[in-house]
Amino acid sequence: MKNLSAISVFLFVATFATAQNTLTLVPQPRTITVSTIATAMSDTVVSTDTIIPANELYQGTFPLQHVRHWPRLHHTDTTVLRLITPETPVFAMPARNFEVISRYGMRSGRMHTGIDLRQRPTDTIFAVFDGMVRIARMYSSYGKMVILRHGNGLETLYSHLSEIHVEPFQMVRAGESLGLAGRTGRATTDHLHFEFRFFYEHFNPELLIDFENGRLRHDRITFINGKLVLESEYHVGVY
Repeated sequence: MKNLSAISVFLFVATFATAQNTLTLVPQPRTITVSTIATAMSDTVVSTDTIIPANELYQGTFPLQHVRHWPRLHHTDTTVLRLITPETPVFAMPARNFEVISRYGMRSGRMHTGIDLRQRPTDTIFAVFDGMVRIARMYSSYGKMVILRHGNGLETLYSHLSEIHVEPFQMVRAGESLGLAGRTGRATTDHLHFEFRFFYEHFNPELLIDFENGRLRHDRITFINGKLVLESEYHVGVY
């Protein structure tokens, strides 16, 4: 039987600024390692060094045009993803003053791959964690959509936006604006469709976020052979 290797992954890098005696988040240098961000002939580029170890997990792929990657990347290791730590308590809800109007699961005979949060068209949509923008464009039934890749390998998806405020390869912080809520794409009301993905596969956002109380349910999660295994309970406050 093949031994499973454990990879501990950290989402944030922090340092103490001794002069002010405060905790400061340190951004990694933004170094684009490709000659062009996107061309009509290319859908996948080599990722930047700013989101290691995610870059290693995804084998240097960073698709600019599609939610999923083809050929499919298979994840067979045991990988522990640290979501947040007491030293770096940075987390933001993706929306404010929302109502959950549709949950993850089967809906009208089709798979609903995220959670829908009712919003007004002027409401701001926020990055959940620090990350790099992978996609920021109109995308089929998702409408105007943003996908962030986070340093630990998770991706978050925000769609049906009326406006997009970011662009591919841009680094954003948790709590920063990604755009405004809307009803672009296949939508009948103004709302945010929000997803969590790992290796391009979706899973229930409510496994990680308590939307009713505005907090994370866990401080880390584990994927074994591509399957999500929840770990210790560690509730953290909203950024």
